[in-house]
Amino acid sequence: MRDTSELVKWTFRIFKAIPFLWEMKVITDWTVTKTSLDLFQWFRLDDASMYLYFNKYMADWRKTRTAYEEIDTLSKFLYGVLFNFGLILVILAPILLFSGINPTLANNPIIGGSLSISFELMNNGKMYSIFNSDAFNLHQLHEKQYHDLTSSFNFVDRELKPGQFQRAQFTPYSGKDWSISKPSLDRLILDTNAFLKEPTEAQQITFRIKWSFNRARPVGHKQASGQKIIHRPLQEFEPFIQMMQR
Repeated sequence: MRDTSELVKWTFRIFKAIPFLWEMKVITDWTVTKTSLDLFQWFRLDDASMYLYFNKYMADWRKTRTAYEEIDTLSKFLYGVLFNFGLILVILAPILLFSGINPTLANNPIIGGSLSISFELMNNGKMYSIFNSDAFNLHQLHEKQYHDLTSSFNFVDRELKPGQFQRAQFTPYSGKDWSISKPSLDRLILDTNAFLKEPTEAQQITFRIKWSFNRARPVGHKQASGQKIIHRPLQEFEPFIQMMQR
């Protein structure tokens, strides 16, 4: 193999880098060739041929440079700085990954949370907030609570430890008074009664339950939140409207 063009050179490198492909080629050559060399001697001969080709294209590349030409900055950066950085990364990565300074291995407990419930009438875009509560009594699960949790829910990762779970409580009543202006309340009652006069299956009220939990880290992602939307028939909302009319 005498061609040392860029295409042939990189094809050779890629072919040599594919696991076991070069070895299969060498074994196949030895199998179909008449030779007095055993397989291991054939491998040595092939290695010698490979190194000769490697030295040839390196020599041809050097011919393109002028005598005493200094290595350019880009080559020093690619083969010097990045290579050293890669070696340092290979050495330190396992230490950083499994040590206590790895933030993913340190406990990141919940330090606060909130729960809110609001409703919307017939998807008209107007949301009425009726419940707000903050989390309290945050603590890690003990062994019995963890056992009850893993027994009740199959999605719990068995490799997680009890100390990695937390329990939060919310009051069954809102922590804030429900405040709604008189015109807004009158409009809610009027719209609801108008819909109830001609009831249909499409009439519904939408409840939106939102929750969020706060942690100390990571920066920019300290809050985890979610929501659940529940649709109920509008007729179930009638007792609430009757109470508001009193």
